[in-house]
Amino acid sequence: MRFDKCVWIAGAAVWIPPGRDTAAAAVARGRIDAETAAAKAADTIAVAADVSAPEMAVRAANLAVDIAGRETAEIDLLIHSWIYYQGHDLWSPAHYIANEIGAVNCLPMTIHQGCDGGVLAVQDAAMRLSSDPGVHVALVTAADRFVMPGVDRWNNQPAYVLGDGGSAIVLSEEHPGGYGLRIASVCTRTHSNFDALCRGGREFATVPMEHGIPTQLSEAEWTAAFDAVGGRRVMNKISREMVYEVLHEAMVEANVDDDDLRLIVLPRSSERANEKMYRPVLEAFRNVDTRSFYRDTGHLGPADCGADIARIADDRLLEPGRFAALLCVGGGFTWTCVIVQAVAESGDRRA
Repeated sequence: MRFDKCVWIAGAAVWIPPGRDTAAAAVARGRIDAETAAAKAADTIAVAADVSAPEMAVRAANLAVDIAGRETAEIDLLIHSWIYYQGHDLWSPAHYIANEIGAVNCLPMTIHQGCDGGVLAVQDAAMRLSSDPGVHVALVTAADRFVMPGVDRWNNQPAYVLGDGGSAIVLSEEHPGGYGLRIASVCTRTHSNFDALCRGGREFATVPMEHGIPTQLSEAEWTAAFDAVGGRRVMNKISREMVYEVLHEAMVEANVDDDDLRLIVLPRSSERANEKMYRPVLEAFRNVDTRSFYRDTGHLGPADCGADIARIADDRLLEPGRFAALLCVGGGFTWTCVIVQAVAESGDRRA
């Protein structure tokens, strides 16, 4: 998807709590075995001991708004995304975040999609900035806190370990001044029958956690779930096809030549998972810098998107005029690709 107007990233930030847990400590207390910990390859992850997910989103939002040089009252739209419990039942964390930061003039809303919710929130916000005359500044937030007995961060998924944190992105129709990033395109692909991999063959529950810890499937349940969608080999084949399609469509829509693509950011997931789903597709991009920031934080759920964009902006990983592709996938499954371009103050504004 391209946008009718330039959509700029005016500011991006990630807030990671100071608490830490290590694979060695998790193995020592019997939370995970050494072989599984080595396969997931997350040596250290952030743990929020005394701060909720929405509070982490507030902290990231204040940082991002400050970076953008904006006032929170200027925000017209706020979209919050998450995958796990936000601290209260039957309420809107987006409204809480808006109130806490003083975004008194915005429309707060949520996208509760999955790990790709942050990307889809960026897409929605960019569409509104591009087409709605009443939206000039948008804020996208995401945050999660994964705690027992609700979620076992070390064993929730075979592909990664879950880390706590929040991220925020300020999007604007105006160039932020100086070095900046713009959203060049966002593309998605969906294969919805893979939703079984998030629930197994369990019946619908009547109350939260009636089936126990979310997505805590036994090995037999995992095998049955994969069999229901054609097996692991079929899953991996379709995944690679979806990654190929979103990446190439996003590049075409962003008018990106192979020489202009300088960075590919993989999901914050274990290298074993990325090897199966992403690495085979990227063989044609051997000269492109390919990174994952998973080892820094673990998987942050939908906050990955904002954290990755903040990393690109903070470390200036792109030269002006060059592009980066950020790849993501969310349970269900939906694969996404965001193309961002670095632009100098007087630089290339081609869309």
